[in-house]
Amino acid sequence: MANAQDILTALDPEQAAIAQAVDGPVVVIAGAGTGKTRALTHRIAYGIATGAAAAQQTLALTFTTKAAGEMRHRLAALKVPGVQARTFHSAALRQAKYFWPQATHTEFPAVTGHSMSMVARAVAQVGVAADTARLRDLTAEVSWAKACNISPEAYEQAAEAAGRLVSGVTLGQVADVIEAYERVKHRAGVIDLDDILLATLGLITQYPSVAQQVRDTYRYLFVDEYQDVSPLQHSLLKAWLGERDQIVAVGDAAQSIHSFAGANPKYLLGFAREFPAAQTFQLVRNYRSSATVIDHANALAARSRGMVPAVKLVPQCPAGPAVTKVACDGVEQEVAGTVEWLQARRKDGLDWAEMAVLYRVNSQSAAFEDALSDAGIPFTVRGGERMSERTEERPADEPPAANGGVVLATLHSAKGLEFQAVAIVGVQEGLLPYVLATTPAQVAEEDRLLYVGVTRARQWLRISWDGSRRRPSRFLDEQSSRSGSRPKPREKRRLRKCRVCGEALLVGVDIKLGRHATCPSQYDEALLEALKAWRLQRAHADEVPAFIVFSDATLTAVAEAVPGTRQALMEISGIGPSKLESYGDEVLAIVKEKSGG
Repeated sequence: MANAQDILTALDPEQAAIAQAVDGPVVVIAGAGTGKTRALTHRIAYGIATGAAAAQQTLALTFTTKAAGEMRHRLAALKVPGVQARTFHSAALRQAKYFWPQATHTEFPAVTGHSMSMVARAVAQVGVAADTARLRDLTAEVSWAKACNISPEAYEQAAEAAGRLVSGVTLGQVADVIEAYERVKHRAGVIDLDDILLATLGLITQYPSVAQQVRDTYRYLFVDEYQDVSPLQHSLLKAWLGERDQIVAVGDAAQSIHSFAGANPKYLLGFAREFPAAQTFQLVRNYRSSATVIDHANALAARSRGMVPAVKLVPQCPAGPAVTKVACDGVEQEVAGTVEWLQARRKDGLDWAEMAVLYRVNSQSAAFEDALSDAGIPFTVRGGERMSERTEERPADEPPAANGGVVLATLHSAKGLEFQAVAIVGVQEGLLPYVLATTPAQVAEEDRLLYVGVTRARQWLRISWDGSRRRPSRFLDEQSSRSGSRPKPREKRRLRKCRVCGEALLVGVDIKLGRHATCPSQYDEALLEALKAWRLQRAHADEVPAFIVFSDATLTAVAEAVPGTRQALMEISGIGPSKLESYGDEVLAIVKEKSGG
């Protein structure tokens, strides 16, 4: 265990004050990049070093396995063994598995990893038509209702009040699906991930002996990202505490962007009312970003109706490159300009992995995947808007995925990350705020989403929008809306046309295929399988994911086109000069062998 005074040495005055607040409830409003995890872990370490808390009775909670792992790593560096740092689901599952057999004399139910397939069965039972996209939305809605502790009977009224919407399905039908889903699970003898929290809450509230054992085991609670606590998680926290108030909450309401998953910042904002003895602290010194980026973030927050009560960040880094704002003449120009900007950052000495392209919805990534592939730039695509780490947390911890290239990510999935260079694209009406954000609360959250994106950047920040068809986002200041710099005119790329029906191709996967996905396809299945087998071998040899070599759509296009020359291969979308040089001869050899050419 580190010496108590040594623990304070590496902290700024505000962080040190938090570390020394070892008695009673504490709430910390921690702005972006202000060292909240440092403050939280040092508060844990200092309390244990001074004897104010015991490591074995301390539970630190967060929302992702990555964040929990980071807390454990920092506590280990501070020589603090014995503290449990877990996600809500991991902590609850551990308790439920231990106490369930004692309390009910039955085995704890199996936890299904196939919620969507069970929702599909429920949908069939109630007679609702649903494709894959609608099933995904319904599954998310089931999870939201549980996170908010809303019964099927109360769903319709609560969903209407919250402005919830599932396209093509009435709120009454959604309520029927939720009720049918519970029946499907019950008959299968399984529970889902959200049920883990409900089961643990039920054990503590219904069995006094369980409650006493849990509260004796964990006397000190620490919660990171408190703005993302859902009503169900808040109820569980209260059950864990009982009559005690030994809780430290750290969060930032200006970064509350997960209401679609049940998160509610009211618990952070109302902490001092809920715990009248609470000490309140603020962290405002930003150690992540240049003063230039922070000035832009503060200006964004000052204009916003969704940031109140946002802290004003105080930059600790010197000024950096100017923030670039670009009104583009169409999506293709925006994509090309972004790629050129990334290449310029590479010339400045940045690794590709220190750069990111952030966007509002997953469908925006396809064009950038194509362009980066054509340019020979490595990239990786992070998870989508559903935020699987948050809404479908795996109980067991898992290591973060390796990243060797430019990160393509939704703004939601970029939360918690930081990069030297960040390009935020599609900052225009209809995308940011998103067209489905209709209530004032939903629009305010879209505003916070842009703020989160801006504060991911350390040095370079580029904001762009398609000025040919859309107005720039209302979240941008008026001056940038009028005079955002335009790149030099470029020759417009000719629209690709479907080789089957002859109509224009507008979607990324269709462009790669060279035809609409709905148009009939003819190809040699043996050739496609041979290409996929080769891709897998090459990916293993190069130690890269298979999609970095070629996507499925590109391989399908090759199998359909049966190219016989390097020039013919180059005409297939997704195969640029770099890919041709690296893989062209091997692909052509496979095509020749399998086609008998």
